[in-house]
Amino acid sequence: MNVPTRMPRPLAALGLAAGLAMTSAIALSPAPASAEMSAAEKAEMGAFIRGYLLENPEVIVDAMEVLQQREQSAKAEQAKAAIAAHKDRFQAGPTTFAAGPEDASATMVEFFDYRCGYCRRALPTIQEMLAEDDDLRVVFIEFPILSEESVLAARAAMASLKQDRAKYMDFHNALMNSRALNEASVMGIAENLGFDVEQLKRDMGSSDIDNALNINQQIARDIGVNGTPAFIVGDNLVPGAVPKAQLQELVASERSGG
Repeated sequence: MNVPTRMPRPLAALGLAAGLAMTSAIALSPAPASAEMSAAEKAEMGAFIRGYLLENPEVIVDAMEVLQQREQSAKAEQAKAAIAAHKDRFQAGPTTFAAGPEDASATMVEFFDYRCGYCRRALPTIQEMLAEDDDLRVVFIEFPILSEESVLAARAAMASLKQDRAKYMDFHNALMNSRALNEASVMGIAENLGFDVEQLKRDMGSSDIDNALNINQQIARDIGVNGTPAFIVGDNLVPGAVPKAQLQELVASERSGG
């Protein structure tokens, strides 16, 4: 099946602008005797559209804004549908950790990468929100996309859940704040926290971790997560290290059913 290529945004905007101009032309012109336009009529119409756009370049700007609004609305609706479809995945499991009470009135999901500087910057915000709000649940989705070190750290964090779930947050925080994430440093952190390092290494290569990472990648693609960090609160996708106040507003909105 052939997939139609997507028109570049500037051309799409010109097409939309041309459509607006053509609408004006049709409104000002008498109805044609035939539905088919002659070559001369097409040339005349093209000249009119060109002249109209040259005289009214703001139409192109307006068309670009309309196009961007339509794209943003379409992406938001697509994200909401995908979030609803994958909602069952946003909970604690064998390879996924969640902080906060299971029956919390609001849940926030974070897609993160241990090599992501913006994720590191967002960490204090998440810690503060959990400390200040005992009715909030935060689900941590391992989404290593930046490097092989990202994958190594994610696998270690997921494997740590097999040994001691109570130590995950300490391990998570230490990995996030570590400037080096090679095998020696990751295993050093794990050993300092009391993990069985040899068992951790064996668990890191397990098929369930392979499957979980693949599923996380698929969910991210479906929702439209293109970078880290990315937050989900209710049915809202919020990309980037956004201010704490914005996340708190979204949490409050979810609780109120907004």
